[in-house]
Amino acid sequence: MGFGLIFSGWSTLFFFKLIPPVNIIGCLLMMRGLDRLSGYGDNFKKAKNSSIAFLAYFVIYCVLWLVGILGIFDYTKVFALVYADQIIYRTILVLLSVFLYRALGDISREVGFEKGVKREKTCTSLVIVFVIFLAAQLVMSFIGIGKYEAYLNLALSAFELIWLISSAVYIYSCYMMIATQEIIDEENKKMKEYDMKYSFRTPKKK
Repeated sequence: MGFGLIFSGWSTLFFFKLIPPVNIIGCLLMMRGLDRLSGYGDNFKKAKNSSIAFLAYFVIYCVLWLVGILGIFDYTKVFALVYADQIIYRTILVLLSVFLYRALGDISREVGFEKGVKREKTCTSLVIVFVIFLAAQLVMSFIGIGKYEAYLNLALSAFELIWLISSAVYIYSCYMMIATQEIIDEENKKMKEYDMKYSFRTPKKK
């Protein structure tokens, strides 16, 4: 189902970033799930496009990771590439999150899932705080403010983890509480199969 694929893809993407080939699988799961739900609004389509951008990013990241493992080229020693990597990764992450939250909020309002609507606002607020932290971190990284930069990096990483976990909880709650037409059709199909298998047929009169 769509929400289940999105949840699996989200979890794979952001909790296994140190294993780039796995992230590509996560992107594909996200894309598949968002594609299944694209009929429920433009924000699902925009989130899907963001996941495609993430796929392109992780393919390139995977190549750089492999050449680093092989000792051909270590991009982490090139400040400009590391700086660009942070900007690109987190920009796509923010865009994907915003579109996904809007999409989940829209469908939550449509089906009357109030907790889903509230969680959209909470997760969106976390994105705004993250962007503020990120802007400060990137500025400090660029101008090189010693120990203050290190403290901010630690705070940013901790906050990012909280944000990602909150997002995973939000997606999972939608998976558990919102029945899409795909789920309804699947349940109706199972009920029909059950009725056909166990219903008693009235014998025909001679």
